[in-house]
Amino acid sequence: NDNFVIEKSRDAKNWTQFQILKSQGNSTFEQNYHTIDKNPFPSTSYYRIRQIDVDGKSSNSKVVSVFLTA
Repeated sequence: NDNFVIEKSRDAKNWTQFQILKSQGNSTFEQNYHTIDKNPFPSTSYYRIRQIDVDGKSSNSKVVSVFLTA
């Protein structure tokens, strides 16, 4: 793969690009990536990861919701 696009949403329908993480490429070892959203939406934020391959094909992860409490 080429990179990972982290997307976020208020409603799990309309997505905006949050961050792009460059991939370590193909590997026989597990690779770990992380990011922090310093500006989550009030209440619930939805996140997904879009994996972009070097040939331009992409696939989306499952959607994950995070509820912000006071």
